[in-house]
Amino acid sequence: MSVETTYISRAFQVLDIPLPEKPNVKFVYNFFVNDERVNGDAPKLKSPAGGLTPNDILEKLPRYVKVSWRGVRFDPNRSTELPVSDKFVTSNISNIIDEASINSDATMLYFQDIDFKNRVGERFEASARVRGILSGSATDTAAQLSAVTSTSSDQDVIQRYLSLAAQSRKTFIRNGIEIEPTDAAANEQLAFIIDNDYLTDSSREVSLSPVSSAASVIRKNSKAITAKSKKRKSRGPTADELNPELPSVEDFSIKSSFELRNIEHHGYIVDRYEVINDVVGNRRVFHINNPSICSYIDAEVKYGIQYVYSIRTLISAYTTTINESNDTVQLSRFLFASRPSTFSSAITEEYVPPPPPFDINFHWDYENSLLQINWAYPINPQRDIKGWQIFRRSSVSEPFGIISQITFDDSVVKTPSQENIDPDLIATFDGPRNSFIDAGFSKGSSFIYSIVSIDAHALTSNYSAQFLVYFDRVQNKLIRRRISPSNAPKQYPNTYLEAELSLDSVKSSEAKKMRVYFDPEYLNVEDSKGTDLQLIKTTNRNGLYRFVLLNTDLQQQSNVDVKITDTRNIKTFGFQAQLADKSLRSGLKN
Repeated sequence: MSVETTYISRAFQVLDIPLPEKPNVKFVYNFFVNDERVNGDAPKLKSPAGGLTPNDILEKLPRYVKVSWRGVRFDPNRSTELPVSDKFVTSNISNIIDEASINSDATMLYFQDIDFKNRVGERFEASARVRGILSGSATDTAAQLSAVTSTSSDQDVIQRYLSLAAQSRKTFIRNGIEIEPTDAAANEQLAFIIDNDYLTDSSREVSLSPVSSAASVIRKNSKAITAKSKKRKSRGPTADELNPELPSVEDFSIKSSFELRNIEHHGYIVDRYEVINDVVGNRRVFHINNPSICSYIDAEVKYGIQYVYSIRTLISAYTTTINESNDTVQLSRFLFASRPSTFSSAITEEYVPPPPPFDINFHWDYENSLLQINWAYPINPQRDIKGWQIFRRSSVSEPFGIISQITFDDSVVKTPSQENIDPDLIATFDGPRNSFIDAGFSKGSSFIYSIVSIDAHALTSNYSAQFLVYFDRVQNKLIRRRISPSNAPKQYPNTYLEAELSLDSVKSSEAKKMRVYFDPEYLNVEDSKGTDLQLIKTTNRNGLYRFVLLNTDLQQQSNVDVKITDTRNIKTFGFQAQLADKSLRSGLKN
């Protein structure tokens, strides 16, 4: 006969305090300071950052993270919004009862993947690689991947996640509007209250799982908590668990045990963590002691760090207790904090490239036969220009080549460049320098020059205005001519060339035939509202393309009209050409 021993279940204390939704976080970079990567202290201010005017914030805060959230709602018949003083909260910090830690022998675990969206992009990238279509831009890859997957797949979504994987922590431009970097954290959070005896067995690691990294962190934390927790002497509930003792912040004498008060909503607690090497730690706590304030400016941030934020609700609750000194009933006030909201993350990096320099001047040193180039600083509110790149080419048909890079970066920790520049071309100075002498220019040279700005975060500007420079021996002076305005992308230096890129007329000799090809890059081009611009003039749109052919030997002219017929219903295009003057054909043969 077997005897089974049973135990009374241990009690779990559960609080149900409304908690805010996932907060919105936004990193704002105002201006450069040289110790921004190592110094997270906020500047000394006469008033808190939340009380500064927009102009003061712009001028006095080099960088900050703005955290905002939607306020929680309580039953107005049973609650009161009551701001409290900083002194009251500070003196009672140790007495705040956290919903997550009210159980002495149980742990509340949170499951939220804070890098979820980046990993989704990596999965799309892997899918494209397996199919052999991971080439070109994210737009091209997304279009091809969308074409071979389910019809419910959204090309824009695939493109955005691919961009997150390939260009993690970048800004995006859509319809001419800059979009903030996407918060990589998942929008939902799971919270579990687990008996410490079973904490280690509460999770498993599966490498193929899309949330494997987040699960791995939970398992490591579970093992660490289990190692620190004291082993129970008894499986049954203890007296402390059946009658928990909580610290009160105030006690009042009352006449009746039925005397109760409304819950008081005092404000919020902002929890901030740093993520270093995928490990979350370095917790900081900020108190918002007014329930009507639902935002916080965190100016105590370093540059280049990922921060994770969550919000908790702070309340006071009243209940009757026993005064052990005289065995009388009293009313006690307790401070409670809700469990954390869903976490949001922000990476304190900026991706705004500097503007290119302007007012570029070229001077010829007659005594030393050298070309000197000078330029002016552009308007740069971020004050982070720390160098220049000087580019040169012989003609618009050639790419630019860098001939020198000037750097005067005074950052305590310098950002490594993403470009591979020949060290022999890099000139380092202790202070700003905005001039360059090109020893490779002579009186027989003809070069196109352009200057690029470099900021403290290794971002480079577009090209400055481009100038064709040569020496006129007849006039004995240097000639410069602007051939392009500024802001041409580094990949496409000829984007804004002021010279003509195509000719209105083409000369040919000994020609007997002419072939006309219809090969557009795009069949439809739409504006931002989705309206077809109808750039291809088909017969359905009364379109007509006319070529004028001139035979200079016979002094004859003929027109060739080309019409494009839209026959996309049979998945083909066609065109027909009409020769207006048959005499031209014989002239071509002769």
